Amino acid sequence: MEMIGMMGSLGTLVVMLPFMMMGLVIPLVIYLVARWRNERAATEQRDSQIGLKVALYMLQVVGFQIGLLAVFLFLLAVISEMPTADFIRIAIGLGLPAAGVFFIHKNLAAKTNTESFPNVRRMFQGWNMLITAMPGFASFLVLSVVIFADLPMEKGDVLRVIFPYVMTYGGAWVLLSIQWFKSEGLMPQGPAAGSYPQGGGQVPMQGGYQQPQGAQQPDLQAQQAQYQQQQAAYQQQVAQQQPGYQQPAAPAAPQPGGTPPAGGYPPQG
Repeated sequence: MEMIGMMGSLGTLVVMLPFMMMGLVIPLVIYLVARWRNERAATEQRDSQIGLKVALYMLQVVGFQIGLLAVFLFLLAVISEMPTADFIRIAIGLGLPAAGVFFIHKNLAAKTNTESFPNVRRMFQGWNMLITAMPGFASFLVLSVVIFADLPMEKGDVLRVIFPYVMTYGGAWVLLSIQWFKSEGLMPQGPAAGSYPQGGGQVPMQGGYQQPQGAQQPDLQAQQAQYQQQQAAYQQQVAQQQPGYQQPAAPAAPQPGGTPPAGGYPPQG
């Protein structure tokens, strides 16, 4: 009996070893790619926090995946006929530290220069989505086969195991996709504030906002002249504040029989 348990544990280790190695290799590959791209950039555009961000995002992904495992075990305990109390305790034991690691490193990563240099974040987002989507997609395939195929098994027992997979990894797959679309600005946005006219005017149509009928067109020439007057007044005010400024002398008054100044006399009265 003990031999069977040891063989089972060894088989589990053999199955999980490639995934564990992949979990260690992929961050190293991301670091090397990010470092290579950083070396090719100009000096003023190089990222000085690549190693820090790789470590923070790796721990964030690990916490996220262990949290998904905890959610799966919790749903499995609730839906299936397995020992409920044991699976719920295991789920809580995995979920609490995983959530702490995820949120702590998520906040720490937000304090880095990831907004100015988002390459590391994007690569870890893609890696996290890939390892989440693979079991989610596999669970959808198994669910479809169980529903439509005539298999010599009790479908209810299989569905009670498949549904937690679909709900956990399929739901996380959808949420990560939505988060990625929002972070890249690909989600459709609502109308900006002030894009609709006040007071019941026409709504914006295709090609831009249309001027309501009967509305007075702005006088661009008058606005330009007013702007030039304001600019000249401002320049004169600035000049008066400079040291050594002398007020320009008033033009001479016309003398009877005298020679008019250059440019003529100013108008009187």
